[in-house]
Amino acid sequence: LEDKNITIIGAQSKVSQSKLLGIKLKELSQNIPQEAKVAVNLPDETLLFPTLNSLPDIIKKVNITVGYPLQQTPVYTLLNFLIDMQIRRMNNASDKNNIIQGFYFKDVLKTLNHPYIKVIFPDEIATLINRIKHENIIYITPNETANLSPDLKNIFSLIRNSQQFIEFFLGLLDVIRSYYLENDSELFSIDLEYIYHFYTLFSRLKDSLMAVGPPLDIDTFRQLLFDIVTTSRIPFTGEPLEGLQIMGMLETQT
Repeated sequence: LEDKNITIIGAQSKVSQSKLLGIKLKELSQNIPQEAKVAVNLPDETLLFPTLNSLPDIIKKVNITVGYPLQQTPVYTLLNFLIDMQIRRMNNASDKNNIIQGFYFKDVLKTLNHPYIKVIFPDEIATLINRIKHENIIYITPNETANLSPDLKNIFSLIRNSQQFIEFFLGLLDVIRSYYLENDSELFSIDLEYIYHFYTLFSRLKDSLMAVGPPLDIDTFRQLLFDIVTTSRIPFTGEPLEGLQIMGMLETQT
């Protein structure tokens, strides 16, 4: 067996590991002109995007073969924000059958400041946020959202069950996807991959729930989603003979 040259470098955090990796790859690329001779093995899949952001400019091609957790994606973060808005509004209502009280402002601000939403409606959102802060609005009612564009206004729809939420979220994903495709699909290619997987998941979930019985309440639906998403991954795959190889622990066994 050939002698192995193993170097151990200490790092204070996961992000620091990624930054150090970028420095080492730059050094290696100066000595090894073909990226295909270098492989990066990620023991933690959540390091994927810090690693990609730390790659030196000299590396032009990257092949990713790793399963990325759906739970770590911006789509799941937005999903949680939207469900929080609905659940808090239901819980704060004195009459569950006639919900008058609006959405709690902190939930609304988190949703409006999410990058997927803010990039599509920047001017309207800036105006609404400014009004909420300056007028000290605690609950956002239909009066505050009456003049918003239809797609943004739809975010403030009242949703009572799983079927309504699935239809609402699929529609919102369509809006986000259309925006990215019309602007710069290559720049947002990874985000489009996230959206595709959630759209597929929700479409299948819609059919499954319709087949088993009446719609679920929002609290139960949230727990079901959590159970599904925490065990799901996006299977990034590519051409193993081209570019820098980035893979997870499971992928090294194949």
